[in-house]
Amino acid sequence: MQAAIHIRVNDEANVISKLLSISISLRKTHTRQNNDRATCKIDLRYGAEKATND
Repeated sequence: MQAAIHIRVNDEANVISKLLSISISLRKTHTRQNNDRATCKIDLRYGAEKATND
């Protein structure tokens, strides 16, 4: 399983909150699909800048 996650954040507290929820979600997903290796790319952007696919 491979996931690309794009997040726009306005402050550091929001970053921590979002990363924790993503981490929990990925753990649950990986537990259900334990035959696959979970890899995740996390792209953090500050402010109103739009996140784009690489």
